[in-house]
Amino acid sequence: MSMIDKNIKDNFDTVAANYDKAAFLQHEIAKKLIAKTVFIKDAPQSILDLGTGSGILAKLLVEQYPDSKVTAIDNSEKMCEVAAAKPGFNTVCADARQLPFSDWSYRAIYSNLMLQWVPDYLRVFTEAKRVLAPGGFFIFSSFGPKTLVELRHAWAEVDDYKHVNDFTPMQELADKLSQQGFIDVVVSTETIVVKYDSIRKIFTDLKAVGATNVMAVDKYQGLMTRSKLAKFYKAYEAMKLEDGSYPVTYEVVYAICWSKDKAAEVKQSNVVSVDHLRNLMQKFNDGSKS
Repeated sequence: MSMIDKNIKDNFDTVAANYDKAAFLQHEIAKKLIAKTVFIKDAPQSILDLGTGSGILAKLLVEQYPDSKVTAIDNSEKMCEVAAAKPGFNTVCADARQLPFSDWSYRAIYSNLMLQWVPDYLRVFTEAKRVLAPGGFFIFSSFGPKTLVELRHAWAEVDDYKHVNDFTPMQELADKLSQQGFIDVVVSTETIVVKYDSIRKIFTDLKAVGATNVMAVDKYQGLMTRSKLAKFYKAYEAMKLEDGSYPVTYEVVYAICWSKDKAAEVKQSNVVSVDHLRNLMQKFNDGSKS
């Protein structure tokens, strides 16, 4: 296990017990993710939740598809313990980059805000394609580059250390999905601004959901001084909103795609019409309004 992978796993092991109390954003985006697939007529018989964390998405999937078999995986043992306590689905402790399932095992794969914590996320796409049944769909949410932009700007006034993770742009994710052989790739973004009454509460909430700079192998501990922290607070104060609140911006990327067998629905198997893609896009985007 690499040091980065260990940092990620340790972070989520640490916050697992109280994760649900702080994961209001994760819960809201999980609901939006499911809403984006309501246009699909047939309920998938088997569903895989990649990076389930505490089982928030898996629980919602069971409620939405009570007759489907839902399996949730996560590589944090502590998170799996919390998820396993929720009824209605099976929990497996495993790495999304090396799934312990046979080819074509699932009709649908969901993943909520997991991908941004995986540095080599292409391996997740490879495994998703392998275990996804012909004609099945893969849908996920992730964070885009504008996420935590206020923190990024405030820390830039302090030093050159990388305090905030890098997040993959929407178009790059779409291109990589197509390169993996997925078809009918549709992506969209949504900006969510969470308002806080204090900067300290921002730190508390981010820490509570494991959102620290896990991608940095070197540790910043011991390098923070009162003067640096004061500079950070001053920089963030300059971004204060008119109502007196402190904004935290999240750019949420949503993506859905299908395994190649779905091309049978298109008369020419190697050609997808513009109207077909526009129709998919409209239905997908409408889901966020539910």
